[in-house]
Amino acid sequence: MDLFSEINSEGTAIMLVTHDAKVAARTERIMFMRDGTIVSDLRLPKFNGTNMEDRVEKVTVKMRELGI
Repeated sequence: MDLFSEINSEGTAIMLVTHDAKVAARTERIMFMRDGTIVSDLRLPKFNGTNMEDRVEKVTVKMRELGI
């Protein structure tokens, strides 16, 4: 993930597919899919390395709301 963050900070867009809330929580925008269709998204502030638990909780809550 650190390499992706470095590449992204240099101006390259990164699209990453994951089922791991901890991985998703390190990003600034999360798009949720069901059966190949985007059903929602969540925007988070820039990851600073110190707010991981709060970010994972936000992702997990959104997943529960969507039934994912």
